[in-house]
Amino acid sequence: MPVGPMRNKRVTIIEVAEACCCSKTTVACALDERTAHKVAEKTRRKIFETVKRLGYLPNRSAQALRLRKNYTVGVMLPEPANSFYGNIVLNLQRELAKSGYTALFVFWQTLDDAGTIRKAYDQLLCKGVDGIIAGDAPGVHFENSPVPIVYWKMTEKNDSFSSFPHMKEVYQELFSLLEAKGCRTYAVMALDMNSGRSKIIREIMNEKGIPIQEKFMFSGIASPEQARKTMTSLLKHSKKLPDAVLANNDYIALASMAAALEHGIAVPEKMKFVGFDGIQEGAYLYPSLTTFYVSPAEIAKKLIYLFLRRQKEPDVPFQTLSIKPELIVRNST
Repeated sequence: MPVGPMRNKRVTIIEVAEACCCSKTTVACALDERTAHKVAEKTRRKIFETVKRLGYLPNRSAQALRLRKNYTVGVMLPEPANSFYGNIVLNLQRELAKSGYTALFVFWQTLDDAGTIRKAYDQLLCKGVDGIIAGDAPGVHFENSPVPIVYWKMTEKNDSFSSFPHMKEVYQELFSLLEAKGCRTYAVMALDMNSGRSKIIREIMNEKGIPIQEKFMFSGIASPEQARKTMTSLLKHSKKLPDAVLANNDYIALASMAAALEHGIAVPEKMKFVGFDGIQEGAYLYPSLTTFYVSPAEIAKKLIYLFLRRQKEPDVPFQTLSIKPELIVRNST
């Protein structure tokens, strides 16, 4: 008489091979994307159908030992408090899973120091990841990494994805739009006024001969609450207000716009607002927010393509991929 519950027996590769009337080597080749082309298409189709019917799951532990791979990817990003980053995280996890990889995520806060971010990097290496996908961590560099790193920023020394090659072009498009609507003075809200998109905005203003009023250049804006307080202070203490506010992301733009509306400023008639990231919420609030958008799903696909390419061909030259942000014009301008 049996004791205890019955356990479902795990289907083995031998059982799949027997059901297909072929060798387990043929099954293994068919299930490995690197060698699948060596197996006849008819046989591959039969193997895939049998795998699905029997519920066979490849033994990743055995594969890891044989191939010296763990099928894990470290992902280092700013904390996904912003829904844009949340969508990036979701899409990275989904796309990596399709390729048989597990993602190990570590996050940092905007104000975390370089030492904290470096510790997160060391933790991923201790987990034996096959590679790392890393966002832009200011002041942190990972030279001589023992595993490949794909960066979500501009760099010539690693594989990377960045929209920055198009950034000046799309902001010139924005300035043309705003100038046509009568804008002459601009405020900028950003974390750092001397780098990234803020630096590009200032370059364009200089090239166009638009006066840069330092009292409207707000640096160190890391949260919507800071943006709201900054805009409230501006409205209380400045006699002259900017015609348009260009924010580092949509949350900063929405918070500053809310403060303006609360103080009776007509948007967009008296002041216009522009964000960046294209979060869904921006389309459904009123006034709806003008912004720039790059699909999180496409960003994830580009990053993972670069990672998988490097895994298959470790010695290929570094590659940088890019997607041009789309200017989405809404009611806030």
